[in-house]
Amino acid sequence: MGNDFMGHRVAIGNFYAKAYRYMIFRLRSVFFHFKIFVFLTNVLKSTIAVCVNLLKNYRKTYMSNNYFLLILILLLLQHMDIESNPGPVEGELSVFHLNIRSVRNKLEYIENIAGEYDVICLTETHLDVEVPSSELLLDGFHHPFRLDRNFAGGGILVYVNEVLKVSRIVDLERPDTEILWLQIYLPEKSILIGTVYRSSFHTNQFWENLQASISDAVEISSNVILLGDLNVDMLTMSQNHVLSDIINSFNFINVINEPTRISPTRSSLLDPILVSESISYTYSSVVSTENVVTDHQGCVVYISVPSFQKLTYKRKIWLYKRGDYVLFNRLVEEYDWDTLFATCNSVNSASERFTEIFLDFARRSIPHKEITVRPNDKPWMSSDLRKNMRARDRFRKIAKRTNHPRDIAKFKNQRNKVNNMKKYARQSFYENVGNLIEFYHSSDPKNYWRLVKRLMGNSETSRPIPTLVDPISERLLVDDKAKCNALNDYFCSITSIDDNNNDVPLLEPKTESSFELPVISQNDISDVLMNLKLGKASGSDEISHHMLKYTAKTVCRPLELLFNLSLSTGIYPDTWKFAKVIPLFKKGDRHSPSNYRPISLLSSVGKTFERVIFKYLHNYFLENSLFYQYQSGFMPGHSTVYQLIDLYHNICLDLEEKKHSCLVFCDISKAFDRVWHKGLLVKLKSYGICGNFLSWIENYLTNRRQKVFINNCYSDFGLIHAGVPQGSILGPLFFLIFINDISEILQSTARLFADDTSLKVSSSSCLEIQTVLNRDLDALNRWASTWLVTFNPNKTEVIFISNSDNVDEDLELIFDGHFLNFSSKHRHLGVTLNSDAKWVDHINEIYKSAMGKVNILRKLKYTLKRDALLRIYKTYILPVLEYACEVWDGCTSSDSEKLEKVQREAARIITGLPLFARNESLYSETGLELLSVRRKRRKLQLVYKMDRHQTPNYITNLLPSTVGENRQGLRNNEKYRIPNFRLSITNQSFLPSSLTMWNSIHSDIRSMPFSAFKSALAPNLPCSVPPYYLIGDRKLNIIHTKLRHECSSLNHDLYRSNLVQNSNCVNCGYYCENAYHFFFECQSYTNARVVLLNHLSDLDINISLRLLLFGNENMSLDLNCVVFNKVQNFIKSSGRF
Repeated sequence: MGNDFMGHRVAIGNFYAKAYRYMIFRLRSVFFHFKIFVFLTNVLKSTIAVCVNLLKNYRKTYMSNNYFLLILILLLLQHMDIESNPGPVEGELSVFHLNIRSVRNKLEYIENIAGEYDVICLTETHLDVEVPSSELLLDGFHHPFRLDRNFAGGGILVYVNEVLKVSRIVDLERPDTEILWLQIYLPEKSILIGTVYRSSFHTNQFWENLQASISDAVEISSNVILLGDLNVDMLTMSQNHVLSDIINSFNFINVINEPTRISPTRSSLLDPILVSESISYTYSSVVSTENVVTDHQGCVVYISVPSFQKLTYKRKIWLYKRGDYVLFNRLVEEYDWDTLFATCNSVNSASERFTEIFLDFARRSIPHKEITVRPNDKPWMSSDLRKNMRARDRFRKIAKRTNHPRDIAKFKNQRNKVNNMKKYARQSFYENVGNLIEFYHSSDPKNYWRLVKRLMGNSETSRPIPTLVDPISERLLVDDKAKCNALNDYFCSITSIDDNNNDVPLLEPKTESSFELPVISQNDISDVLMNLKLGKASGSDEISHHMLKYTAKTVCRPLELLFNLSLSTGIYPDTWKFAKVIPLFKKGDRHSPSNYRPISLLSSVGKTFERVIFKYLHNYFLENSLFYQYQSGFMPGHSTVYQLIDLYHNICLDLEEKKHSCLVFCDISKAFDRVWHKGLLVKLKSYGICGNFLSWIENYLTNRRQKVFINNCYSDFGLIHAGVPQGSILGPLFFLIFINDISEILQSTARLFADDTSLKVSSSSCLEIQTVLNRDLDALNRWASTWLVTFNPNKTEVIFISNSDNVDEDLELIFDGHFLNFSSKHRHLGVTLNSDAKWVDHINEIYKSAMGKVNILRKLKYTLKRDALLRIYKTYILPVLEYACEVWDGCTSSDSEKLEKVQREAARIITGLPLFARNESLYSETGLELLSVRRKRRKLQLVYKMDRHQTPNYITNLLPSTVGENRQGLRNNEKYRIPNFRLSITNQSFLPSSLTMWNSIHSDIRSMPFSAFKSALAPNLPCSVPPYYLIGDRKLNIIHTKLRHECSSLNHDLYRSNLVQNSNCVNCGYYCENAYHFFFECQSYTNARVVLLNHLSDLDINISLRLLLFGNENMSLDLNCVVFNKVQNFIKSSGRF
């Protein structure tokens, strides 16, 4: 395999550093009992020194030296598991199979073994269409590949590590044959993996179909793995069996030679792994499985493949909690920044020197260290577990080489030990994760969301970038450097625009005002620095928010000099233009670079500068009313909800007047990445921005570069040709300015939310609608051509809204030579608008999304405690149920009830209460309130803001006149006049329904400050849940809760819900097995009861059933906790549940 051991060590540069320590350690263990360790160690030290000197001078001929050979022989004698020529270890692809006999209740087992294998193939899954794939997701794996039966039993489920490129080859699958084919793409080759299940009643037709399927598979790739449960005992199989013929026909090798199903009377090999002769496998084994999981044993094979995934990398972290910030501030304050900047010959050199000096001060004041990052590690991984996993891998290599029963037994014992350690570590992690959730929620929102998304299987940022496919050569890119370059090439390519044949248009001034930027002061800077959010990632200059915020009062002086120097020279420093880009997956094929978007990390100092500029420039546009009134994107005080309310309100008014409404939703391709810099500068000038500041903006936009960053690996530099800087502060503002004049060319009403552009025309004449929209679409196309903006007509959608059944003409709308698609619904700003102006489709979308998350929460039902589950529900699922609810609260009562069902299902998971529990129990145990009540309150809060002119003008102007505006002196003069509408959808829409509630509120409440107003709207909020309801083991806590609400598995509770025929006690036969009988009467639990009552008697409290179930609010928290702990101990000891 290449070099001998020492030659390989020298070749990879590890000899000098490791050989000395290793020899000392080994010889200490060998010679210790001979009591001559000190003498031999001194001899060995001298010998090694001689060897090292010889190696330095005679590296090519070191094997001729006798001293070196002596030491090498000693080392090899002690290190018996070293191959004679180990060489660099190649990568391995591990493929695992298990007949799991129903997967639904065994997801925890699958999660425990997931980190061990790259491909996990499961048969007899017993899944059907009622089980969504969202309930089966594994962190770090692609969405599972499924082959379900349409009747009981059978089924196949396959997980593939997400770093691998994989596709399902449906053409190879056969009807009436349970076989699922996947193609794994590797550099220079691919492997086909077929997972098959054959039940014992299958006929010969199965074998014919299987043979035909394999025959087609080998035409695609000569590297084939076939595995599964074939229900043929290969230990006793006849050579004449059809399976034997298949194996011989395709030159397969069965790498499993031990029984995979063991019963008291028989051992059988039913689950083979058949591999092509062309596949080089390094090891195969039967994997022991607990009987509670399945009666089959697992099987695994390791395939030699090129190493394709970098598992660890180093990163420097700052230990901010241990920083000396008095020293830091003193160093910054005492440095002579004026002289430094005066001697610099350019802004670029001044910014570079500032960065060097400031970071030097940071290093002297804040400790830092280098850590090893293992992106593939589970959160419960520990150094001890990792150490045992390495030992397991060493034992596996020894067993593979020697094939000795003793070595195989050692490997299996170590593997079982590791599996148990992983199971315990995972359990311990989840026992403590509830505390982490509460801590992070209150003190560290960034880590809170990172943890929650990981728990809920939606953590895209923490998932590794898998193998990518080069879009030009179609070559597989497996190493981080190649991935970085491919992604950076794509990100830079989308910023290219061809403006060679385009003259910059001349624009008339849009205002008589002109923007004058004042001299930036230290107060401007310190105000920004003091409000920086900690925990944000730093840019390429490594200056973090922590460093700037903790030196806010002292660093503002050099920054004042630096910022004003930049403005006076019209040059934005190059070091602040450089972006470190993190690729983030969007959707679609994870192996295509085009399905990633860049997250750019810019200099924190540069962004501080931008925030100061933004304040003055944004205020200038507001003070001069230069922004288009219906632009709501990136505008303080605006929101998607406001635009949706205005849009739907106008649709309802059109329907009231028996008009048709037509909405066109335009799609701008790569809007932010393709802003034409020359065009933007012309538009800025038309708004009164000129002179040196306009030159500064031009310099700010140009000569920007970026590098993509993956696992501590950078791409080559890439040049950004157009667009506003991604991740910047000024970029979104510049984009709004760039598209601000769209409305000037349109006859229809345009509503803008950043790059979301919608046009609306209403009329009783379809011909008029068509004429106006086609004119506007043509104008929009000419505007886009002038300003080098690209609209995508294929993604532009139209919905036509009317309550008339007789629409005479079919509209034909043309955009850039394409007939536009009409749709019955369209998702706009997160809300599905329908052509009938109703909310059925939108409610269905909410239900589907929220219930999918609830189903994921269900997987954590017994893993997390109640308070953690409730926190996740409130922050992760409830917002889905309530997004823009002010707009669609006019939905039907049946739609509203559909959403309540989602919340009740979540409450059942949180509390553990069964399906037959009363709704009142669910709400009292969680402290939740009806969603419909919450929506009403949110609508009133919005009316309050509208009434106080705290919303954009186009929203405030929707309010009708008050009663008192026309008739003075009335008592109810704060009430609004509500027009009479003929349509129910209008009466139920936001404004009429909300104003009706507003008018019913007492004037004293309407005049309260906002915080008091919110409190007054909710006088009957559910009582908070007593904290002692949350204590104890999760399963015991659930049983306790069920007893509290008479929905346990006691026969009395089951009988009340018509689930059993009588309420008799299962133990003593007493006619009523209720909670009182269980705790105080049944003789089967006498011993446990004596222990419980003795403990409670020592507390000097009155013992009653209510105390045991509900606690006593007049007792202390600690005392209630003691009572509940003793009760749950009794529940456990009883063995009843």
